[in-house]
Amino acid sequence: MQDECQDMQRLTLEKFVLILPVLHLTCVALGLVGVGWLLAAFQVSWLIWGTTFGLALYLSMTGVDGLALSSAWVVGFVSVGAVIKAWPVVWGSEVPYKAAKFWALVFLLFWAGAIALIGLLATAIAPMKSLLNAIGLRQHHAKSILGALSWIALGVGWALYNQGHSPV
Repeated sequence: MQDECQDMQRLTLEKFVLILPVLHLTCVALGLVGVGWLLAAFQVSWLIWGTTFGLALYLSMTGVDGLALSSAWVVGFVSVGAVIKAWPVVWGSEVPYKAAKFWALVFLLFWAGAIALIGLLATAIAPMKSLLNAIGLRQHHAKSILGALSWIALGVGWALYNQGHSPV
């Protein structure tokens, strides 16, 4: 009876420990879906899409070693957006001019969210490995799967935006 109770406690603990990697990877995936949606809403060029895809893959492969380059990309992207007063047409193109404080706050939140997402993606290799281990798959595929997850999530965000809007 005591062995069964210990087995039940160990199984419950193992399930609980799996919740954290799943939660981490879910936050990464949903964040990247949001980034894909925003890139589509801002109607960025394919060069920016390609660079973002490439940096997501790079960050998936390098982990925290890719933080500097990815952070520089976000800072540059947000800075250029601030200079040209970028705003999605779907939200009303007059916002940067008629509600400048609101526009600036939203851009600040975009920047903070992107930096947080970069941190989550950079640290997602370990949760991916533990999740793969728990389901019986080899851990050496973790980086590739994380890279594919990143690309798919960005693409889903683009598709969700374009589902309700005609692509330009």
